[in-house]
Amino acid sequence: MKSFVFGFQSWVLVLARIFRSNATASAFLLNIRWTRFPDVPRGLISTL
Repeated sequence: MKSFVFGFQSWVLVLARIFRSNATASAFLLNIRWTRFPDVPRGLISTL
């Protein structure tokens, strides 16, 4: 379980780094994520 959490955190950090360097890509990916996973709580998506 710890390894899963560590992997998830590193994945989020990589995504955050990409999003910071390209705001357009972040908006596009967030839109895709929201349309593909409409049942995921909005709060969880905003933390990713």
